[in-house]
Amino acid sequence: NLDVKPNVVIMSNLLTNMAVKFEVEMVQKLLEICIHHRIKVDKRFLASVEKFYQSYRQQILQKQKGNFVHKKVNYDILNGLYIWESYTKFYRNWLLKVKTNMTDNELDQYKTIKDFKDEEYNAKNKQ
Repeated sequence: NLDVKPNVVIMSNLLTNMAVKFEVEMVQKLLEICIHHRIKVDKRFLASVEKFYQSYRQQILQKQKGNFVHKKVNYDILNGLYIWESYTKFYRNWLLKVKTNMTDNELDQYKTIKDFKDEEYNAKNKQ
């Protein structure tokens, strides 16, 4: 057991790897892990999630036009888009739940939501 605490950089890399393979269920699992571990996502992470969403939608549109699409997307289409519809419902809720960090400070990647709350509390009580 390595006891490695997930952070936004690790999660972003994992998400990008799963997104290019159109692994919808794995992308959803990674987003769930972000909530569970209270990871504050950054601009890059949000951009990766949104790019995945848009790419998958484009694949569906391409299939509707009669074009070939990635095998994972094709499989989901053949099964009634059940996986994709489940993901889109989750994704909307995730966007409401997730905490974002729009700073460019490199060290912020290691902070959890609790760390940010502690900093806010300390700043308020310092005065």
